[in-house]
Amino acid sequence: MPRPMLMALLLAACAEPPRAEAPPPTSAPAQPPRARVAVDAEGVRLIDTAGAARPLAFGAPAAQAVDDVTAAVGAPLRREENQDCGAGRLDVVTFAGGLQLLVQGGKFVGWSTAAPLEVAPAPGTMPRTMAGIGVGSTRAALESVYAATVDSTTLGVEFEAGGLQGVFDSPAADAPIVAMWAGAACVAR
Repeated sequence: MPRPMLMALLLAACAEPPRAEAPPPTSAPAQPPRARVAVDAEGVRLIDTAGAARPLAFGAPAAQAVDDVTAAVGAPLRREENQDCGAGRLDVVTFAGGLQLLVQGGKFVGWSTAAPLEVAPAPGTMPRTMAGIGVGSTRAALESVYAATVDSTTLGVEFEAGGLQGVFDSPAADAPIVAMWAGAACVAR
């Protein structure tokens, strides 16, 4: 065997085998919410994984409300200002699952929830009352746990129940709630 060919074979035999490249790092899976947010007529309640509820009442500092909800369910999707509200200028902080915190003058003054438009919500992530009522619940379900007043308005089939307000898809008993709110709201009638 010619000397250069022998040298090439020896060098190849001594060389380390090629290493497989490490797979690229994958992003960490989305963390499940650390708490659930329940809505009510006085604000929201943060319910931890053990089931303990902590109220976050209307009038709380806005930064605290946004930070507490962020710690529970993740960072807001967006923050907007709405100048056209009957209550005056409101800042709107929107979270995954359709929850919006309404802020005015540095205070948490209201919430609203509707089916999120960005992404279909994961099951169980849309805010509900402690009684389990929220967007998607039927009129019959709402009326089984709250005394409700229902009227046809320029918004549609609107209800008031225990300080909560909202709109049904239709007047039927099986009509789902399509939007719900409490506290200061930005609803155009």
